[in-house]
Amino acid sequence: MASKKKKFMAAEEKRAAQLGITREELLDGNVPDLGFDGNGERRFTYGAREFIVTITPNMDFAVFETKAGPDGETRGKKTKNLPKPGKKDDPELAAAALEEFKQLKKDLKAEVKKQSKRMELVLMTARKWSVDAWKELFEGNPVMHPLAVGLVWGIYEEGKLVQSFRCREDGSFCKEDEGEFELPEAGKITLVHPLELTKEQMKAWEDQLWEDDVEPPIDQLDRQTYTVHKREAEKKKLVRFQKKMLHDGLFGRELEKMGWECCMQDENYYDIYYREDKDAGLCVELHTSGNTVFECDLVEITLRGARFYKSGTFDWENHAYDEADEAKAIVLQDIPERYFSEVILQMTEAASNSYLGDE
Repeated sequence: MASKKKKFMAAEEKRAAQLGITREELLDGNVPDLGFDGNGERRFTYGAREFIVTITPNMDFAVFETKAGPDGETRGKKTKNLPKPGKKDDPELAAAALEEFKQLKKDLKAEVKKQSKRMELVLMTARKWSVDAWKELFEGNPVMHPLAVGLVWGIYEEGKLVQSFRCREDGSFCKEDEGEFELPEAGKITLVHPLELTKEQMKAWEDQLWEDDVEPPIDQLDRQTYTVHKREAEKKKLVRFQKKMLHDGLFGRELEKMGWECCMQDENYYDIYYREDKDAGLCVELHTSGNTVFECDLVEITLRGARFYKSGTFDWENHAYDEADEAKAIVLQDIPERYFSEVILQMTEAASNSYLGDE
């Protein structure tokens, strides 16, 4: 991971700790509104004409020209962009509006990328919000609300899914049979993982999103899933990827994109990739044949297996792998299903882009 990014994340962790919250809770409070008001609208003017812009559930724009009528303001036909200025429009105001809209497109794209990555993490860690905190973030923020419309959520009790639901564009909620649903006053909410749904429920949700013409911001329902095999259930070491030979430069960069880091055994050498997920209370370390920082783009490495631990088990800055660490590892059948599945998915995707063969 780039040192600048790592330092920035460390600063966020420190600030969150000072406030007595997690880093993700801190980031929740820092989601920008991009200039949209409480109704999810932003206005642009050409002088003679005004336009209202909203964000759609597909995370693009809906643009409406406003018109004054006897019964109040009305909206014209929906488009995706501001129109070209006309002869009656103020050229300076129109040029400024077009420039603002151009920047807004860039800002929304960047924010969607950032928040989608955070939703991928939620899908992995099952980070949960209270009902009030969820409503504040996903109903109260004009960027997060349309993002949430394309996802399937769940009410959880004692860590178990009791009801899946969606929020509609108009702010109402529904179940997979399209029946109305009301959020409870208390409870915990997080994204539903496909491992928690039956085939019938999956089909119902997929059909509903298709009927509403909503493209999910992340792969949720159709993502590849993985479970613990019977032969490995009581083991502590995951060996599915053992003996795979990979191009380390490619493999490392792919893992880093997903939030992994390398653990330096000394100043220049590393043979462990790891990720720590405090929201899940877990971490995982993947062992390799090793590489140096000088030759990372040139070396072929072999994977040696992975182990899972409770979050906070290691000081990664000073951790050097020891066989005694096995005693601290968690038996594979005790790893939460979604976390196990997502770790395997990430390893698989990273390896597929850097695979060279087997030993």
